[in-house]
Amino acid sequence: MSRSSVGRNDPCPCGSGKKYKHCCLRKDRRRGVRVRTEPVHAQSQGDLASAAAQLRRMMREVDRRGQTDEAQELDQLIEEAGEWIAFDAMRDEIDAAMETLEEHRSEFEAMIRGDEVVDRTQRTFSDERFARWWFTAEDVYRAFEAVGYPEGPIEAQGNVELAEAALSYLVDEKQRTHLARQLLMLLPEYVNAGRYLDAWLIQFSAFQMTEVPERTNPFLFMMFYHGYQEWEAELENQRRKAMREIGLDPDEIWASNPSLEEVEARVQAVLQDPEKRARMEAAQEKYAMLASQTGAEMWEWQRNTLRLLLDREDAAHLQLSDEEMEPWIPVLEEQIAPIAVETERALAEGREADPSITEAVSRNVRATSKEMAAQIFTPERVAQLVEELQAYRNDLEAAQEHQAATYVHGAILSLKEDIDPGEEPLLTVICLASIRTLLDRSPEEAQAAPE
Repeated sequence: MSRSSVGRNDPCPCGSGKKYKHCCLRKDRRRGVRVRTEPVHAQSQGDLASAAAQLRRMMREVDRRGQTDEAQELDQLIEEAGEWIAFDAMRDEIDAAMETLEEHRSEFEAMIRGDEVVDRTQRTFSDERFARWWFTAEDVYRAFEAVGYPEGPIEAQGNVELAEAALSYLVDEKQRTHLARQLLMLLPEYVNAGRYLDAWLIQFSAFQMTEVPERTNPFLFMMFYHGYQEWEAELENQRRKAMREIGLDPDEIWASNPSLEEVEARVQAVLQDPEKRARMEAAQEKYAMLASQTGAEMWEWQRNTLRLLLDREDAAHLQLSDEEMEPWIPVLEEQIAPIAVETERALAEGREADPSITEAVSRNVRATSKEMAAQIFTPERVAQLVEELQAYRNDLEAAQEHQAATYVHGAILSLKEDIDPGEEPLLTVICLASIRTLLDRSPEEAQAAPE
């Protein structure tokens, strides 16, 4: 029986009489990591040294010819060859360190199950010796631009998938294999120093990078987290600079702990001053990292605001009145009628309703909601809505619902600019919410509505 076909609970092929998982499985896994990290053609340290020497000769020739791109590529190959030589020379030490760590497996597994793992991971990989692998603010910025920005801190539970996507963007499988070798070369030092749990974290991360390269691991997450902290610091730095460039003192503003109304007043003062507004627009172009993050925050802010207005019962008073809805009822009834016809037909024929009909009706209703917004929300009606939103925000603040109040405040700011009502998502959502309320009414409620 080949080892690749042995199950965890099968007898170990070595003949010890133990189950494979309690005998040679761990050793074979370690061997598997070494096999996956060996170069295809390098059979010995001598071969590697010869290959490196040949690459250096090629490097000198390329330098002589002045071919920069080729020189950089060969320089990278030489570096990799040197790493292979160093790794090959340490194999026996690495194997011995791994054997020693097996004696401390139960301690590591207990740590993984407990609360200590987070603090130890931070302490271990925040050591200066790992600084050469820390990502930079620019790395994190590039990743977020590619995969999206987090909602809240990156370490929050809901951002795990985003962190994995960012790391996949920054570190491909080949780079992870390289990092795994680098980490394994640290094991002897940590084991000899008696730092067994730190060594286990290092070994675990190395194995994760070769066995499940699509997933994050303690080492990679902390390398990313250092860049994330640097990115946050740079955002704060750019934010303060931008505020000063439009004549605002960030220290004075934050020390005064302004209310949302005071923040709104300051923003409007900037927007209404042509010179300050021009400086603000120039700052947005100058500080690209801040502009991108602000744009992502505004999008997330808007999404949460729309969800709040759709789902909260105490936001129902912001919907359209019966008088505003009345002219649109015949249009909506005509658009929605196909769903009732299809549902009745599907029941009679004993099948599921055709989803394409529902999708078509949904598209039509969304288009109608934009038409409604364009016609109903005149400048005067928008001003009325702003007053209603301000009162709603103040009520939420008084109820200590600060996050919801912040979302409503964002809605107010979105209506302060020159807007096209038919293209403003907030107004479209108010129309959609009003349509949903109309459809949810019972026949008795519909009859009771004012004419």
